[in-house]
Amino acid sequence: MGLLLKDLTEGVLTLTLNRDEKRNSLNLELMSEIVDALREARDDKAVRVIVIKGNGKGFCSGADLGNLDEMRSSAIMIREHLSHYGDLLVELTDAGKPTIAAVHGFAIAGGLGFAVTADITFATEFSFFWIPEITRGIWGMMITAPVARLIGTKKSLELMYSADKISAKEAERIGLINRVVPDDKLDEEVDKFAKQLAKRSPLAVKLGREGMYKCRDMEFYKSMDYLTDLVVLLNSSEDAHEGSVAFLEKREPVWKGR
Repeated sequence: MGLLLKDLTEGVLTLTLNRDEKRNSLNLELMSEIVDALREARDDKAVRVIVIKGNGKGFCSGADLGNLDEMRSSAIMIREHLSHYGDLLVELTDAGKPTIAAVHGFAIAGGLGFAVTADITFATEFSFFWIPEITRGIWGMMITAPVARLIGTKKSLELMYSADKISAKEAERIGLINRVVPDDKLDEEVDKFAKQLAKRSPLAVKLGREGMYKCRDMEFYKSMDYLTDLVVLLNSSEDAHEGSVAFLEKREPVWKGR
């Protein structure tokens, strides 16, 4: 089997990291496979939602450190690895479809950044989140962007300075993840949420998601103009008309994504 398993069922594409023997650490090959899968999914109308999981004992332990000494001897190798990881986070953000990370066991360093960059992050109650880089004389530079956007500068610095492991419940409390579920209910809860989301208008989801991500970095008044344009575009769509008609006729809407 490959490093990344793929399954498409009822509009939900599940991507499963398949390096249990390496704690699902991210090497160049796995990151490339994930990026390719996300790009393909963006253009595939059959894909409505993307779920990301990890096989084995945990979600993802971050970068594959197997050749760390060799990498440190070459700035080019370090940059190549970090560029691939940056591409991974960018493609996850630009997926054009809702993304859900299902975390069990652990999400460490770059694995944490990967998990929380997804639109929605579920985690089991006994899983933990950890940014340990400072204990190794380095810093979680690449994950600073998603983490700081979610929980702010002060809490991000606290996590990175202390290198303390935090529980899923604490991660939920500070806004790093969305929801904590019982260990034996992760797949069930994620599947339920994903299938419900897959039934929404793909155009409304696409434009709403786009508006959310783009307006967060805009000056307030510019964001109002931008969001107004999206509202006009969405309300003139076939899906918006179908949604209104279906509501009046008391039936399920048939979305066309346009």
